[in-house]
Amino acid sequence: MDNTPLTPEQCKAQYQEKPHLILPWIFDYNTKKLTYEFNEYGHRSKNVTDIDLDNYILFVGCSHTSGVGNYLEDTYPYLVSKQLNVDYYNLSISGSGIDVQLHNLFNWLVRYKPPKYIVWQWTLEPRVIIADRENKLQVVGSWSNIKEHTDFLLAGKTVNYFKTKRELAKNTIDNLPINTIQIDVFPNLNAIFYQKIDSARDLLHYGRKSNQIISNAIVNRINIE
Repeated sequence: MDNTPLTPEQCKAQYQEKPHLILPWIFDYNTKKLTYEFNEYGHRSKNVTDIDLDNYILFVGCSHTSGVGNYLEDTYPYLVSKQLNVDYYNLSISGSGIDVQLHNLFNWLVRYKPPKYIVWQWTLEPRVIIADRENKLQVVGSWSNIKEHTDFLLAGKTVNYFKTKRELAKNTIDNLPINTIQIDVFPNLNAIFYQKIDSARDLLHYGRKSNQIISNAIVNRINIE
């Protein structure tokens, strides 16, 4: 996957539109090529065989944790691993919700050695995996403009399906037999607040400064424990 660099004129237009979210370094950041590399399982991480499974942290989340719009070196999983001098695996899938996160987490834990820590990022709900008319799985969320999808999401909200799913997941994450640090893009008493200080290249995801701040908070939490 590759993001075409922006021209200086485009960068200037972005800054004028959202100066409160775009810091001066983004001019340089946006005019350079941004490339994403994924491993054999589609994760923005090294292959499992290259991970030090005796000394690693497992990160689970959505596009905010996979680092969309950021260089790999500016993503918070990368920054945490460097500060703590440990390896890491990023299990995150862009667009995924709680159901995908739990599924992938459990599959990982039954296959590989447990990590020193799990960093779990709560995703923005509602999101769900559904099969289309050709039985192809796809992620559906607030970005969808297909009526069948929006009707499904509305029905799920009406019957508290998404709220219940989160509560069940919370009970699971709170009781994992592995040290787990939770982060959330909304204020949450049980999680570190992942606040948006600046924007990534796409102006949607969290930028370099936001990733630095959350990585420092995670490292501080681990050092305290």
